[in-house]
Amino acid sequence: MLPLSPFTQCLGILLLFTLPIFKWLRIRYTKQAGKNTVQATKDITTPQKRPESQPLSSQRDEVDPSRDNIDPTAAMQPYQPYDAFLVLDVEATCQPGTDFDYANEIIEWPVCLLRWKHKDKNGNASRLEIVDEFRSFVKPVWRPQLSSFCTALTGITQDNVDSAPLFHTLLHTSFHDFLARNGLIDAVTGARLVPFCWCTDGPWDVRDFVVKQCFISKIRLPPWLSGDVMDVRRVVTRWLEKNDPQRRATGSVAFTSPRRKSLPITRQLHLLGLGAFEGRQHCGIDDTRNVARIVIELARQGMPLRANTPVNPRRRWQWMGKNGKVLEEFVRPATPTL
Repeated sequence: MLPLSPFTQCLGILLLFTLPIFKWLRIRYTKQAGKNTVQATKDITTPQKRPESQPLSSQRDEVDPSRDNIDPTAAMQPYQPYDAFLVLDVEATCQPGTDFDYANEIIEWPVCLLRWKHKDKNGNASRLEIVDEFRSFVKPVWRPQLSSFCTALTGITQDNVDSAPLFHTLLHTSFHDFLARNGLIDAVTGARLVPFCWCTDGPWDVRDFVVKQCFISKIRLPPWLSGDVMDVRRVVTRWLEKNDPQRRATGSVAFTSPRRKSLPITRQLHLLGLGAFEGRQHCGIDDTRNVARIVIELARQGMPLRANTPVNPRRRWQWMGKNGKVLEEFVRPATPTL
């Protein structure tokens, strides 16, 4: 064996002392890297806790209202699928003792159009406002003479309806123009241009009154009036269940939902803290404006506004004959007027 040179001997001694140091450093680095990986995984999968000194409500208030196109209530905004809402509360012919099975004819067509003040790119919004209104009286054709009971209840006089357009004329002229002017439908085809929802106090206005009137007027339900509607009373009931104090405190359901008929507009306004009814009750446009106030407040409180009531345009009542004919023998009461 050839003797090792002095340089080779020095190199061997150096490696002898440095190898343990490199090994120790490698072990320490591996352990530290493992800790970092575990911590990174926890950071991704574990929700971050809010600082105890900063409640959720204060975090919501941190949104800077001075920034352009930022709603200061953005953190409370739910997803809202509709861009606009048409609030409707019709008035119809009536007599003492009649119910929703009576052959009512619409005599007032009032609508409030609501739009969002701001809606972000994700469809979240909470602030609605009235941007336009429509009102017209309607001339009845089956029983053109109003009863004294109907006039006393609604405030609509015989002169009001005698000079008014027929229902099918109204839908295809002035009200069609109202929808087109506000960019809701195509002026030529009548097709919807934006997603909008009809809103009523209870299910009756479109589900019953409009379907009956289309039969009597011998017309089909227009495409912009078809589809499900939002029964505002049902949304108010959901809001009451959600805001039941005992349920929030204990998680139990102690609130008993009131029946839909026991939630008139006046009570809904009171429960939502909106004060008294504004205007004359059973005046169509005043009823509609107050229902619009309720919808605006429900949106502000963070309630999702969605259609919840189906409408069957082919629904039939016993008094419906062929080709729009009303079968007098099946209408109660049978007396024409009071």
